[in-house]
Amino acid sequence: MLKLEQNYDFRKRMCKLHHKVKWDKSVLPSADEYAIPMEITISKDFDSVVADNALKDFKDYLKVAFGIKATIVKNDKNADIFGTLGKNLGDGEGYMGRRRTVSDKGILIEAFDDRGFQQALFSMEFELGDKKAPYLTKGVLEQRAKYTPRMIHSGYGCDEYPDEYLNVCAHYGFDAILLFVKDSKHTTVGECDFTDIINRAKAYGIDTYAYSYLKNFNHPLDEGAKETFDSIYGPVFREHPGFKGIVFVGESIEFPSRDPHVSPRHYYDKPADNIPESMEKHSPGWYPCYDFKEWLELVRDTIRAIKPDADIVFWTYNFGYVDEEARIKLLKTLPTDVSLQVTFEMFEKRKIGKAMEIIMDYTLSFAGPGQYFLSEAKIAKERNIRLYAMVQTAGRTWDFGTAPYEPFPYQWQARLDAIEECREKYGLCGLMENHHFGFYPSIIARQVKNSYTVNGHSSEEEIDLIAKSLSEEEYEKIKEVFALWSEGITYYNATDEDQYGPCRVGPAYPMCLIKDVKLPKPPEAHFGSGIWNGLYKIEDLGRASVYSLRAPEEIKGFKKMLKLMEQGLKIAKSIKKKNDDLLRFINLGEFIRRTLITTINAKYLYNYRIELLNAKTPQKILSICDKIEKLARREIENAKAAIPLVRRDSMLGYEPSMLYQSDEKAILWKIKQVNYMIDVELDMYRKGAKY
Repeated sequence: MLKLEQNYDFRKRMCKLHHKVKWDKSVLPSADEYAIPMEITISKDFDSVVADNALKDFKDYLKVAFGIKATIVKNDKNADIFGTLGKNLGDGEGYMGRRRTVSDKGILIEAFDDRGFQQALFSMEFELGDKKAPYLTKGVLEQRAKYTPRMIHSGYGCDEYPDEYLNVCAHYGFDAILLFVKDSKHTTVGECDFTDIINRAKAYGIDTYAYSYLKNFNHPLDEGAKETFDSIYGPVFREHPGFKGIVFVGESIEFPSRDPHVSPRHYYDKPADNIPESMEKHSPGWYPCYDFKEWLELVRDTIRAIKPDADIVFWTYNFGYVDEEARIKLLKTLPTDVSLQVTFEMFEKRKIGKAMEIIMDYTLSFAGPGQYFLSEAKIAKERNIRLYAMVQTAGRTWDFGTAPYEPFPYQWQARLDAIEECREKYGLCGLMENHHFGFYPSIIARQVKNSYTVNGHSSEEEIDLIAKSLSEEEYEKIKEVFALWSEGITYYNATDEDQYGPCRVGPAYPMCLIKDVKLPKPPEAHFGSGIWNGLYKIEDLGRASVYSLRAPEEIKGFKKMLKLMEQGLKIAKSIKKKNDDLLRFINLGEFIRRTLITTINAKYLYNYRIELLNAKTPQKILSICDKIEKLARREIENAKAAIPLVRRDSMLGYEPSMLYQSDEKAILWKIKQVNYMIDVELDMYRKGAKY
């Protein structure tokens, strides 16, 4: 049985990397294995803070896992484990490269760079843990990273990166973190010492990128634009030259473009007379304006005058709705010495019932790549522009916004295979692996690291290993669960209504009949409840009419996924010996199940609201009210059943930019809200029907 947790207890748990291994000492090493002695020496012949930190970590791992006493000595080639910087490393030649040679004499690590040495040690930790013994297979292993950067936001807390968490990120192969930057001293959640984070991350082999929230509503051709741009972007890189680069996305740029397709106003500015322009007029952050070229060139020149090697990343996230012709026209003019980032799965169209659905951000339901990504990847290759992708492979998407990761390994593998194909075809070289929902260590993060490493295990071998980490004796049952759940996510409907609604929030999502209500926003949250909607809005009739066509098919899809989740849960619960990892895996599956039930109920409530609007007789209104009350009371029971789940795992219900949106307190608030809906809002309809 899992221990009950308080909010944020997960932080200590996820930062504890090393655990005692149940080593059966009666199982001796085979002839082709090297047994690490119970007392060993470890040495290297080069200076590096990254390598020093990795050695300290590995020393601690050996002690905690197996009781092995390791002594770190300087420049001793006769040490049991010796590290050096090498050349001509075969497949280990290149960034994060390494060649590991295991023999009867010990372990030799020849690294291309200090990050390669670091990753050689971390990989041994995973390998020894899998074997449940301090035995390594003899022979030569050459590895290196396939992608750089691998950028992530923090799952610990928005823009929070304590050393222990940075060490966790490095273990899973991430080499870059992101910070929301409003100016040279502030993130979206307050004042921040950027240089401190940059320097501490660097000590763990991790670079730091600024994610721009810098406000600059100036056109690059305006008089004095150079000075204005320098006053906005210059201080960030002058005061913090350690930033590796900066990421720009359309909605966070918002400059007064002169493109005739867009409004010159900022997205958040209202017209003086409060009468909106034509709906065909885009905001400049949501359209590939022709003068993004001049804007990007001036930003590039401003920053590189201070930091010549700064990585300038231009992300086209907001442009996918626009016709390909307009997008490609812009990409053909962009400077080629910047990095182009494209979201991997978004904007793909698929038919559901009689309506067309567009894949929204961000989802695993479609493995990808989408046509939007492919269209821009082709241009990047033609023009030799460095290509990055937003891929979500840290393990979490908006499919379930308050779950720490999505436990669907076979569907993740489909995405990983597609990413690999794009690396080979289009030169995809860098990745953003989450947005502000952050990274959490998980079986998926481990699976991804393996896939992103040259000469890692085959996908089948790695899935076997992660299944065995949950149940050594009955891992085949775990693989059955993986298969059922991975099929289930393909029936998920990645639409705004759900991803900015019940799927983002979880079981604490309210059931609104008339009044749109949201959980009170914590003052310290970046977004809080402001990033989701509490009501499927009937008044959006242009969308509602289409949604009415989609809704029945979407309910069918979610019900199919729910059934597959339940089948998998039944198998997982049948396993006799359950370690804590398996118990948390089951608990996560139950949380997703409860979220699916909430989502289905929210869709039924939407349909009932439409029926109420169209009801012609008092009898019909009262009949619908009875159905709504039954639905609401079922949802209250569903919410109550979720409380033990979030109490056993404080990762559930949490997202760094929103904070706790589906913890016990939030779920109790939701139950109160649903009772209000029954007692007040529903009662209003009933009373009205009687007059």
